[in-house]
Amino acid sequence: MLMYCKVVDNTTKSCIVGIGSNSAYYTSLGMTRQEMERGSDGLYYLTGYAPRVSLEERKSNAIAALWRNYKTYQQRYVDPEDLTLAVVCASRGSAKGAAIQAWVLSLWADYYAKRDAVDAAGEAEELSAIDLSADAFGAPPYTIRELNEEARTALNN
Repeated sequence: MLMYCKVVDNTTKSCIVGIGSNSAYYTSLGMTRQEMERGSDGLYYLTGYAPRVSLEERKSNAIAALWRNYKTYQQRYVDPEDLTLAVVCASRGSAKGAAIQAWVLSLWADYYAKRDAVDAAGEAEELSAIDLSADAFGAPPYTIRELNEEARTALNN
């Protein structure tokens, strides 16, 4: 596939792009065949002019996304008050409380393993290969509803 462009900003060398084999059509729009690349902002530029994001900035963005993803994932199942209940129940011998507490600790151990991988990444491609989501981690072994029922039963006895 042939790429045609028209430079729309002579300072940044950003382009509007046409892709196809109809050279007469693109020429009529003021476009010419030129080497282009996509910048970190998603726009096209003449080769060599595309803005780049430094590896350190990419890492910083990845760490922020990783934190948001894991915090949101935890709170989908166990919010701070639920975790407090789990810890209190576990301290009183509750198996469900201990299991939920262990799940949260394991989730954050997974977060820190990925965080270490982000910190250790030496190239953008290596960083891009790291899955920043927590979706594969799975749900806690018990629901908060089950924990509440266990706590209520323990209080009634």
